[in-house]
Amino acid sequence: MKRLLPLFAVALACWMTNSAAADLNIKFTGKFLTSTCSFTVPDTDLGTYGAWTFTGVGYFAAWSANIPITASNCTSDITTVHMTFNGTADTKDSQFFKAVPVAGQGNISGVGIDLSTVTGGFNRIIPNYTLINWNLASVGNTYSIKARFTQTLTTVTPGRMKAPITIQFTYN
Repeated sequence: MKRLLPLFAVALACWMTNSAAADLNIKFTGKFLTSTCSFTVPDTDLGTYGAWTFTGVGYFAAWSANIPITASNCTSDITTVHMTFNGTADTKDSQFFKAVPVAGQGNISGVGIDLSTVTGGFNRIIPNYTLINWNLASVGNTYSIKARFTQTLTTVTPGRMKAPITIQFTYN
């Protein structure tokens, strides 16, 4: 029995020297996404008016229908949308957007575009200034504004107009 023990020890030592070792690498991957949301706003025709119907500085035409600003495909982490309305302010009253004449279709002057919130009450939207915080959870996916013409000079000169206004969106 004493002889078997050293033989067993030698056999065990030989078996251990024949064993191999290996290193394994684990590769981890992941992805972080940016919050996203899509917005749509329809172009809006404010109507046709006789220049003579505007009776003096400060006269306002009737409000146009609600203009929906719609959010869609927003990631679930977006709770608040911040909007600013950027465009050229009327030179006579910077609370209103400038009505820019369309080339070859008259030289409109004397009117500006008045924008106001509808959602959350009427509040004037001042060009390049007003910040609106739109809470998606309480307001939903549509925020409404209204628009109308306002007289800014003593005389309204007829013509066709446009008023490019950019809505800048940021969120959370």
